[in-house]
Amino acid sequence: MHRSKRQDDYGRRSTWEALKAIPLWAPLSSLGIKGLSPIAEDLYRISPQIYLFAHHEILTEAKVPGPYVTILLWAESDGAAKRAMLQDLEADKDRSNLAPPAEMLYQTGCVTYRQLIAHLKHIGKFQPYTVTGSYRIIKGGDFTATHVNVDNWVFMFRSQKVKAEEPPFAIQFRLKARKETHVN
Repeated sequence: MHRSKRQDDYGRRSTWEALKAIPLWAPLSSLGIKGLSPIAEDLYRISPQIYLFAHHEILTEAKVPGPYVTILLWAESDGAAKRAMLQDLEADKDRSNLAPPAEMLYQTGCVTYRQLIAHLKHIGKFQPYTVTGSYRIIKGGDFTATHVNVDNWVFMFRSQKVKAEEPPFAIQFRLKARKETHVN
């Protein structure tokens, strides 16, 4: 049986490393991920707690039809994934407080809000970060999450006034554009 390069990548690297290497705007159909299932508009489950967010439209001309992947997501559950990506508060019923996988942490051991913020303050002069909140406008302006944004990462917490020992319910990794090689 012939295996594609991407399938070989999944075999050699951890699943998270291989998924973080997906280039921004890659067509979902080109990834060859088995068991991928849509759980909401633009949101796809790879396996429990592992999701991709993919848009059906792209601003540039594309040779392969979409949807096009922009975000890798770890979330506690399908409901947490819907809250994180679609602001669907009602879907977020299973509050299991699972620890995120080590590969999705910004720094090893930074599992809670306090640990993450302490680390970011320590490296702050070298790596800026922001703490923001999100609210859904369409359904009454309800608070949806506190976000800690750093590099390509967004750590999402359920509480508006985050508790020090609260773990994130979801972590977004914004995929990076593939570096283009130009031949002169």
